[in-house]
Amino acid sequence: MRRQPPLIADPMQAVTLHIDVEEEASRGRLHVLLLEDRADFRSVLREYLLSCSYQVTSVRSGVEACVRS
Repeated sequence: MRRQPPLIADPMQAVTLHIDVEEEASRGRLHVLLLEDRADFRSVLREYLLSCSYQVTSVRSGVEACVRS
């Protein structure tokens, strides 16, 4: 069986976030509801969003997100 080539040429490009917050940040902190079931990935995303001056509520399930939102 032949190995299939990846669908994405550069996997890092698929998960790179580019968030432009300059205009909104001047008006105050924006709130983000972060939904991710993997604790390690949720933690990394949360730290990144906090470093971009977002207020972050992170949850691990859709049910928890509905309760918190």
